[in-house]
Amino acid sequence: MFPEADEYYIAVDGGASKTEICVYSPATKVEKHFFSGCSNFKNPEADTKKAIIDDGIGKALKEMDIIPAQIKGLVMGLSGYDSQRDHDYFMDVAILSGVERNKIFICNDCELTFFAEGNPPGLSVVAGTGSISTGIARDFGRARSGGWGSSISDEGSGGWIGISVIRDLLRYNDGYGEYQQVFSTIREYLGEKTFDSLPGILSQYSVKELANLAKLVMDKADNGDEYCSLITAKAAEHIAEISYSVYKKLKFACEPSVDVVMSGSLFKSTFFCDLFIDTLKSMAGKDNINFCNKLLSPVMGGITLASVMFH
Repeated sequence: MFPEADEYYIAVDGGASKTEICVYSPATKVEKHFFSGCSNFKNPEADTKKAIIDDGIGKALKEMDIIPAQIKGLVMGLSGYDSQRDHDYFMDVAILSGVERNKIFICNDCELTFFAEGNPPGLSVVAGTGSISTGIARDFGRARSGGWGSSISDEGSGGWIGISVIRDLLRYNDGYGEYQQVFSTIREYLGEKTFDSLPGILSQYSVKELANLAKLVMDKADNGDEYCSLITAKAAEHIAEISYSVYKKLKFACEPSVDVVMSGSLFKSTFFCDLFIDTLKSMAGKDNINFCNKLLSPVMGGITLASVMFH
């Protein structure tokens, strides 16, 4: 595959549903991708070692006839990476690949998203099922806000939108809330003829399943529905708040130019995206922000980060 290569970078993008591994040769500029299952060890159904090593890095090395000593740098951006405890856990997994510890860098997967298009100083904001913002300063200092889990954090996310509208739907269904047109849209989406059956169904939904309902809300917001517009506007405000928190922590007001990389399903809504941009600009009070829609996959941001850290 890489006849002239003898050194490689590896990036791992470990998500809640799948893990993507990219092996890249700086000499030949050729990349190869591998995929495995969920690598978030906080998911009780996940087999982290299998996803990252057995079906991931180990499989890649074997198929490409590469030995660990040829790996110049390994960057792992992982969903569920929140603390020193998480770092220690994932490092114990990473070294099973045979790559030397001093050639391994582990971070939250949000950082990979930033390097897929942005350059320090700047921040990445992800608004999908959950929400999080991470920032990288010019000196590679880091800061983070949000992303601590749906039960205590993730304001403004798809999960937050889904929970907000379902809470109101159930209030209506129980007789002490106002009807909104989107409630019928949700009922039809779920294939139910009456509202009476919805509480039993929705009470069993996971946050990820509730987040899928956010698109119904945001589509109506894009088309001018007042109720859905209010929920979407509040979500955009929350996402701007966590982003501005990182902006302040890293003193980005002192920078002439700051990249803000936006990623996640919520940014597909024009109404939401425009509100987020306007709100963050207003909070910053400066015209130094470059808003970027992610073009490359996050795993390629990991390759960029690996080439910076282990050049």
